[in-house]
Amino acid sequence: FPSHDIWLETLGFTGLEMLSRGIPLICTDRCGVAQFVRDGVNGIIFDPSKKENLIKALNSLLDEPAKLYAMRRAQATASIKMKTYEQHVDEFIEMLASITH
Repeated sequence: FPSHDIWLETLGFTGLEMLSRGIPLICTDRCGVAQFVRDGVNGIIFDPSKKENLIKALNSLLDEPAKLYAMRRAQATASIKMKTYEQHVDEFIEMLASITH
């Protein structure tokens, strides 16, 4: 495939891990983890069709550092807590064990 193709990620564990630890997430509107991001509240969602959209998202945080801190607070105090990567792995191992016996 040409290098300019955009690859879609259905659900990224790295993004879930970040959110589970109260870290705001910058992600595209074409990935599964975006369903857990409230744009401008606990992260930023952008359209990846133009690289300028990512630049704009990053610059918005550089221009307004308080925005990033507010997003961290919002995610850290969210009523819905995300599972950690380790919790997902443990559940996956349990599931595999249940179907192999």
